[in-house]
Amino acid sequence: MLYRKDNPLLREPLKVEQTKPRLLGHWGSDAGQSFTYTHFNRLISKYDLNAIFISGPGHGAPAVLSQAYLEGTYSEIYPDKTEDVAGMQRFFKQFSFPGGIGSHATPETPGSIHEGGELGYSISHAYGTVYDNPDLMVMVGDGESETGPLATSWHSNKFLNPIDAGNPRQILVAAFGVNDVAENDVADVFDIDSGAGDGFPHARCGHFSGRGILPASIGLFLRMR
Repeated sequence: MLYRKDNPLLREPLKVEQTKPRLLGHWGSDAGQSFTYTHFNRLISKYDLNAIFISGPGHGAPAVLSQAYLEGTYSEIYPDKTEDVAGMQRFFKQFSFPGGIGSHATPETPGSIHEGGELGYSISHAYGTVYDNPDLMVMVGDGESETGPLATSWHSNKFLNPIDAGNPRQILVAAFGVNDVAENDVADVFDIDSGAGDGFPHARCGHFSGRGILPASIGLFLRMR
């Protein structure tokens, strides 16, 4: 989807002309968000949960776009993106391509509620959603952790009353390469989170690089107390 405009299922050897000449967007947190979306969707269906999944509007868009296509939502909204090879080819080609859709979670993305050209609002939306909704659980799959708005929204737990509010469960999905989270020691990241009043009951790290963590897909699992 990111790189190809044709031959979506690789049923023949890939050719240069089947790839996009200029790519905008990147893998980023796609693997981790796809993993989270898939399993959280399964839990929602299995246990009939009153829950939603909120993902940041950054370049992790291929994660939510691909999941929307695989579950059939995208084809319902855009009938020309059929669930066959021809429809998949059109779906692949349109991403980050002239006449198609942008390289991030644009307003055309099914379920898009916080597109504005700036990152960092997913956790704020999550908290706003659970206030006065004690039965609602929100899973935040977030690939936009290095922003001022998000750094501030970590402190929204100060306004959360467990009696009359729901429960946002945050999953910080770290991108490939050097980033602010990855360049910290694990203990330092835990200290930052503890200082904000949150907790780290679960942590999943990828391979290590240098002095910090460089998660291969899922970064750190966070859960509000």
